[in-house]
Amino acid sequence: MILSRDEMPRGPIEIDLSGPQGNVYYLINLARELAKRLKIEVPGADVMEQLGITETRDAGTLIQEQMMSGDYENALRVFDRYFGEHVILYR
Repeated sequence: MILSRDEMPRGPIEIDLSGPQGNVYYLINLARELAKRLKIEVPGADVMEQLGITETRDAGTLIQEQMMSGDYENALRVFDRYFGEHVILYR
């Protein structure tokens, strides 16, 4: 059956963390893609200075760095903070 793109469901992305999409590298790549697609903005210079960041970075890179700054649970918390209204994570 071939359907029109207009008939595609438009809901949140759903990810089963116990499957291959639960891999932290998959989630990091998805975060970078979503940051670009959703046009997430980089924090202002004052916030960047507080974080100790002196060079210019895009939002996807900043989110990736935050996700990689701790363990898997930290990566999930960061991902959920930015994309929780767009992505449902299932354990």
